[in-house]
Amino acid sequence: MQGIALALEEIPDLEIVLTGNKASLGNEIAPIENRSCTEILPTEQVITMHDKSRDALLKKKQSSMHKTIELVKDDYDKGIVTAGNTGSYMAISIFTLGRIK
Repeated sequence: MQGIALALEEIPDLEIVLTGNKASLGNEIAPIENRSCTEILPTEQVITMHDKSRDALLKKKQSSMHKTIELVKDDYDKGIVTAGNTGSYMAISIFTLGRIK
């Protein structure tokens, strides 16, 4: 969250959408939680680093990773930053967004 706080200081008109389980985010979101440029969308499932990409794609559709990729597909968001499971991120992105022609 420290990186988000710094980005918001550097770019005043930047809008941030966080997805995830608010309880899991805990006190870390406190510095940015009440800023008007920050939105928090709750999700129920978590894709771990140990999840297989296929399982994440097919069985964890209520995860933050699925939600953020859907937000880009729907043109609600312009980009995604994730520190999560790269294989799952790529699989969900390809099946949700498709490939660049």
